[in-house]
Amino acid sequence: RFMTIPLGRRLKSEELLLSLVANVEVDSHLRSSALLTLADQHFNSKVTVDRVVAALRNNDDTWIRFALYYYLYTSNYLDDNVDVFIEGLQYIQTDRLVFNEAPTDTRLGDESYHLQQGLQRAKRPAALHKIIIYFKEHPQEINSTFLSDRFHLIVENIIAAYKEDPTLYEVASELFVALMSTHQDQEAK
Repeated sequence: RFMTIPLGRRLKSEELLLSLVANVEVDSHLRSSALLTLADQHFNSKVTVDRVVAALRNNDDTWIRFALYYYLYTSNYLDDNVDVFIEGLQYIQTDRLVFNEAPTDTRLGDESYHLQQGLQRAKRPAALHKIIIYFKEHPQEINSTFLSDRFHLIVENIIAAYKEDPTLYEVASELFVALMSTHQDQEAK
């Protein structure tokens, strides 16, 4: 994952890794490792990112999802794919997590961590609008997805992006009202 791939072998290596990532017959741990290698080797052109997202977006495996989040937020296309992170919130909600069950019923802490990292790194107004709208419609999920301690980082990005898109103020105000109406006072601050 961290070795240097010779220039003459990069294209073939990228294709091999992409074929592993997309192959549903391959163990999820190996697919996850292939995806992390794609990220660490900077195989993240728009075309490659689109191929990865098309292959994995609907996959609910915790190993695949954590690697997908890492891959996306280390690329230049995080904001274009913020929906993948928003869609993943359903998997990390604390009220839906199963403890002391079979390993297939549990989620990796890395999945939650890397999802949070992606949401915190979204910078473009269009991506921030999507995040705000989601949490406006689901304000309780700020707490049930371990985001309450880090939500201020998303707010800081909204403030920075406001200069570029003043309409963020209106939707952020609506989120504030939604948080207050559901007694999420701490998050509203």
